[in-house]
Amino acid sequence: MHAIEVHAVSKSYRISHERQTRLVERMLSLFLEYRQEVLTRMKVLAVAYMPYKGHVHRIWTDLAQPWVVGYHRNVFVHEFWRYVDIDLAEKARRLR
Repeated sequence: MHAIEVHAVSKSYRISHERQTRLVERMLSLFLEYRQEVLTRMKVLAVAYMPYKGHVHRIWTDLAQPWVVGYHRNVFVHEFWRYVDIDLAEKARRLR
């Protein structure tokens, strides 16, 4: 190939490459917009059908009698009653 032909091919290749790059950028932009719409819709549906609503209670209202032994609230164990015992002698003494 002569220098002029190489220059023409390289110019045409550069133009094609720029077009392809713009096309990919545009497709990526459209994809990201679509993806965001889908994620937003999923979030709305998740909140609508979620059995638990995320919220916080700042006050704990645990009540225990003085004769309950071994009670300790654990936020990860909901069946705490398995680990609780009653001191019958203490109960009898306090209820007199």
